[in-house]
Formats: sequence, C-alpha cells, structure tokens
Amino acid sequence: MRTRSLARATQPSLPLSALVPVRPCLSGVALLSLPFLLISCGDGGSTTEPKVEPVASVEVSLSTGFVDVGQTLSLFATAKDAAGNVISGRTITWSSSDGSVATVSGAGVVTGVDLGVATIMAACEGKSGTAAITVTPDLGNGFGPEEFAPISAGTFQMGATNGDPHEQPVHTVNITQSFYLQKTEVTQEQWRAVMGNDPSTFKFCGDTCPVEHVNWTDIQDFLTTLNLQDPGKDYRLPTEAEWEYAARAGTTGDYGGTGVVDDMGWHGDNSGSTPHPVAEKQPNAWGLYDMHGNVWEWVQDWYSETYYAVSPADDPPGPATGINRVLRGGGWESLWMGTLRSANRAGYLPSERLYDSGFRLVRNPPGL
Repeated sequence: MRTRSLARATQPSLPLSALVPVRPCLSGVALLSLPFLLISCGDGGSTTEPKVEPVASVEVSLSTGFVDVGQTLSLFATAKDAAGNVISGRTITWSSSDGSVATVSGAGVVTGVDLGVATIMAACEGKSGTAAITVTPDLGNGFGPEEFAPISAGTFQMGATNGDPHEQPVHTVNITQSFYLQKTEVTQEQWRAVMGNDPSTFKFCGDTCPVEHVNWTDIQDFLTTLNLQDPGKDYRLPTEAEWEYAARAGTTGDYGGTGVVDDMGWHGDNSGSTPHPVAEKQPNAWGLYDMHGNVWEWVQDWYSETYYAVSPADDPPGPATGINRVLRGGGWESLWMGTLRSANRAGYLPSERLYDSGFRLVRNPPGL
C-alpha cells in the first residue's frame, strides 16, 4: 500500500468513480480526498496575535480593615476586564496615602505604624482599588500601664436635661484625684488570662472582643483574683462619676470624642447585631475607646433614681446601699441612640448576667 502523488491523480488509468468531490480549505488550498491519499491544508504562513484585554477595574480583598501598631495585614488585588473576568499576569502597584500611619509593600503587605486611618491603593494600567485601613493599639493580653489612660482631675457638669428624670438635676462634680482608666473594655483574652475561662456568649467574635455575659458579682471575683496575681495596682471598677467624666473628656454634648455616635461606637444600627473587637472606633480626647456602645459597662455604684439631688460635689461615691448596680454606655444592640449618651444610666441587679454587659478597670498609676 502506498500514497499516490497529486501529479498522478488525473491519469486515465484511475477510474472516474474513484474521484471524490473537492472540499475547499479555509486557507484557500483544495483538499482532494482519494483512496489511500492523505493531503493536509496549509495555513498560508499567517499568524494571529492573542487579543489583549484592557483592565477595566481593580478590586482589593478588603474595603476596610484593621491592623495593630507594629503588626501586618496582607491585602490582595485582582485586575478584571469589562465583563468582570479576572485578568492574570498584570503588574499591580501599591501605595499608602499616609506612610506615618501605615506602609504597604510591593506585595500588598500593610504594616501599622501609628494610630489613625490610611488609604491603601492598588493600581494597574490606570485603574485602581482602595482599602481604608485603621491602625489600632497593640493591646496584648495583660494589664500593663500602656493599656491605661491617665485621666486628670477636674470639674464637669454631670447629668443631662434632655434625658430621663434620673439624669437630673444636672450638678457640678469635682474629680479631685487623677486616676488611670483602661483604654478599652476588658477583652475575652484578658478575662481568660485571669480566670481561666470565658463566659462570653459571642466567643466567635475573638480574643480582642469585649468579654460579655458577666454580672457585677462575677467582676468582683475577677478583681479579687487579678489583685492577688498583680498586687499593688488596686484594680477596681470606676465610680459612676469617674465614668461619665472620662466619657465626656471635656465635652458637654451627648457624646464624647467627635460628638458623632457612629464615629465613636457600635450600636444597633451599625453593629450587625454582634459585638466587635475593641478599639475599632475612634477614641475620645483621653484615648478611651468604646465609651459609647459595644457593651454596657458595669461601674461600682449602687443605683438610685434620686441620688443626683443629694450627691456630694467632690468625688461622689454613689448611694451607700441599694438593690441595683449601675451600668453605663449602651451596647451593640442599642437601637435608641439616647442609650449611648455620656449621661445615660441604667440599674440592674448585681446578679444579672446580660448578654451585652462588660466592664473596664481603674488601677493605681503605673510604677506604684
């Protein structure tokens, strides 16, 4: 068996019945199929360049994110065409709007430098995507002096005329001694380090979320244990007057800090029905986070609706006796914004474990 050449395909010795109709090739060269004849079409030497899709958008893996001072966060960017398809093999360049707050490497690794917010940009062929990165304190899991803010002695007007009757009368209070107040609410990690357990309902929220589902009596056990572990610091709850003085931080409106509640805290309209890690919102002028929202905070005082009418001007300790203890600041579930006001107060049984109640600490000055 052998292959016959095209030159001999028209010889009379070949029966006409053996001829097969000619089928045109795309390249313009005819393919003649004959018995035992194999002929392939050529491409005429032409080549087609692959189509290069332009970049229509750049997407960054996070639109907002958080990183502690001195810690890193990896971002990823994707280039896409107009149809939303991922384009591979394109060069992404990264930049930071404020290198004094956060830097970013060529691979998209963000490093927290100092407290604040920086915009991280990923760019490719004239298109860009961004992520707003908030740099938060490196809290650790202990109770070192760096985790407490010095609150200077001073005078303020306690209470409010636009609140409930138990917030009145508005009266002058003198805080005669400086004190150190924890910058954040006590976290789940901090509670676990002291007590060896975690009573929180929202454990999935993570180590830096506030401990919750604790009552006033639980906190007294925590304080006893902590003061045995770390003597000389005299850890305690703030008084109600100390708490409001610290929350106001020199302001006279409903909310401290910027005065805008969304800037300062997590509440029913922005929390997604869950607590959040501490220090994600802005601090007030004294460097205190989450004084409005996230979790309600137990303070030392007994609760009385009429105490303000008889409160002493200097360092009021609260009533001598009572049934309920005071909670301050509102929580992540609070739908009425008035609950988060600096002046708002509530009273609950000290044995009552609320799913959205936590606390923060006062301690002796660092070094004592």
